[in-house]
Amino acid sequence: MRRDREDQEEEEGVGDIFEQEDEEEDPVPGAGLAGRLWSKFKDEAAFALYSPFFVCLAAGDLTSQAFNNCLAQELHFIQAYVNAFDMAGKSSESAFEQGTLEYFLERESTKIREKERFIRRMSIEIPEEIVPEEETVKYTQFLLSIAAGDLNIRGYHPAKISKDGAFTLAAIAPCMRLYSYLCDEIKAVIDPNDQNHRFKKWFHPEGFKIYEGSALEIEGAMEFSVSDFDTQKFKQTDLIYREALKLDVKFYAAHQVQQRRIVPLVLLDNNYDRRRVTIFCEFDMTVTVHDSSYNLLMTPTTRVATSNGSDEAEVEPLWSPIPTESVTSLYEQSNRELEDAVEEVISNTPKANNFNYASIATLEDELKTIWEHPKRVIEKVENMQVLKGLSINNIIEAGENIGLYKGCRSFLQRLVDGDPKTDVHILSYSWCGDFIQSAFYSDSNAAFVSILSNELVYDGNITTGRIYKNLETPMQKVQEIKDNLKEFEKDDFHVTVYIGHSAPDLPCLIEANIGIVIGSDSCLRKLATHLGVSFVPLFSGLVRKQEEVAYLESPSIWKPRSGVLFTVSCWSEIHAFVLGCEKDVLGTF
Repeated sequence: MRRDREDQEEEEGVGDIFEQEDEEEDPVPGAGLAGRLWSKFKDEAAFALYSPFFVCLAAGDLTSQAFNNCLAQELHFIQAYVNAFDMAGKSSESAFEQGTLEYFLERESTKIREKERFIRRMSIEIPEEIVPEEETVKYTQFLLSIAAGDLNIRGYHPAKISKDGAFTLAAIAPCMRLYSYLCDEIKAVIDPNDQNHRFKKWFHPEGFKIYEGSALEIEGAMEFSVSDFDTQKFKQTDLIYREALKLDVKFYAAHQVQQRRIVPLVLLDNNYDRRRVTIFCEFDMTVTVHDSSYNLLMTPTTRVATSNGSDEAEVEPLWSPIPTESVTSLYEQSNRELEDAVEEVISNTPKANNFNYASIATLEDELKTIWEHPKRVIEKVENMQVLKGLSINNIIEAGENIGLYKGCRSFLQRLVDGDPKTDVHILSYSWCGDFIQSAFYSDSNAAFVSILSNELVYDGNITTGRIYKNLETPMQKVQEIKDNLKEFEKDDFHVTVYIGHSAPDLPCLIEANIGIVIGSDSCLRKLATHLGVSFVPLFSGLVRKQEEVAYLESPSIWKPRSGVLFTVSCWSEIHAFVLGCEKDVLGTF
C-alpha cells in the first residue's frame, strides 16, 4: 500500500538512525552527490522562497527592520561556519582535508569582515550585541554538533559519527546552495532597469557569481571528501544534508515581517486574521503523477464461478477481457482527439491579443468540441465495457497504489486539519469515486477532502461496466463551484483556488480567483494562449502582487476571470503559498 512519509514516521516512531527505511534510494558513490541530494530535497526550498520575507524583498518593499535583522542573524551563521571548519580541521587526520578546511575557514572569516564593511557602507543599523533567534540557534547548534561528531536529528536515536570533514561540509553545502538558489530566483523577477528597487545593490550580478562560486566550491570539496565512504556513511551524509537544509529553510521562513503582505494566502494582509479559502482540484495529472484512468483500465477484473454443486461462490482474478492493445489504443486515441479539437479551434478562430471573458463566451460553439471531450471518452469506455467485472477490492487496491505528486496529500490534509476556514473539493471526470478516495486515505484515515466524480455501477460487489455520470463537462464543474460558493457571496475576503492541468480545466482555472497549473500540458497552453490567457510562474506573480498590495484594498487583490494563470512545478510551491511554513511542515515531503 502506498503511504506518505509522515504516515510512516507516525507509525514507526523513533528508530535507529541508520536502519529506518526511506522512500528514496540510498545515495551511492559517484560524481554529483551534492547535486543529487539538492535535487532530492529541493522542493523544500519553496518554503523559504515563498516566505513573506523573500516575497517582500523581491518586491522591494521589505521593511528596513526586517532586512537588517536578517543580516544580523546571518552573521551568526557565518561565524558558525568558521567555528565548524576550525573544529573539523583540528580533528582531521588528512593533511589535504585539513588544508581544504583551513581555506574555507579563512574564506568565511573574510566574508564576515566584508559583510560588516557592507553594513557600515550602507548605513544599516544593527545593534552591537546581536542576540541569535531561535531558528538561528537550532541550525548553528546542529552544525557544531556535527563537527564535534554528534548526530542528533529528531525522529532518530542520537548517534556518534566520525569527526569527518565531509560531514561538516554536508551540513554547510545545502545552506550555500539554498542561498544561491534564492538569489537566482529573485534575480529573475527583478527588473534590471528598475532604479528604484530598494535592494537592487544587494542583488548585484557580481554578488550572484560569488554566491554560486561559494556553493560550487563547498560542493566540490564535499564530493572529494566522500569518495571513499561506505554505505553507512552515505546514509549519514544524506541525513545531515537534509536536516541542514530543513533548518536553513526554517531560518528564512521564520523571519518576522510586520507589514502588508500577500503570503501566506490563508492570512489576511494584516498578518493576523484568517481568510476563508476554498480549493477545487482536478485529480488526474494534477494530484496523480500519471493518468490514473489508464491505470484503472488496466486493473484486473474478477470472475465469479460456482464450484461443483456448492452454493459458495469462488472469486478468481482475471485480466480485462478487452485486449491490452485496445485499452492502450483507446487511451491514445482520446489524447489525439483532444489535440485535434484544440488545433481546430486555433485554426478557425482569431487569436486574442488580450484576455476578454465576454469574447470567450461568444466562442461557445467552437469550444464545445473541447469542453465535451471528457463526455465522449466516458461514453466510449462505457460502450466498450472496459470496466466490467471489477471488484471493489480491485479498485481500492489500484487507488492505493497510484502515484501521487510528492507533497500533495500532506498539504491537502494539513490544509483541512489545521484550519476550519478551508475546504478542499476534488472535481474529477474520473470514472470511480472509490478509486480516488482510496488514493487519498485508507480505512484507518478520516476523510479530509470532498470528492465529486463519476461512479461505476455495481451488481453486488462487481462492476457492470456502466457509469453513473455526475461530471462530464467543464461547465458542470463551473456550476458545481458556483453552487459551493453561494454561502460565501457576502464574504469579500473569501478566495477560491482551482488547481488543474489540461485544456478541459481552462473554464474552472479562469473562473477561480486564483488558477494554478501544475505541469506543462501543451494543449492547455496552446488553447489558453490563443484565447488571450497568460501564464506566469507563481513566485513571479506573487512578487508583482506584493508590489501592488500597498495601493489596493484587500478584496481587490485576487479577482476572478483575470486571464492570468499561475504555473508551478511541484506541490510544495502551492503549499508554501497557501499555508506558509507552519510548524513541523518540513520533513513531510
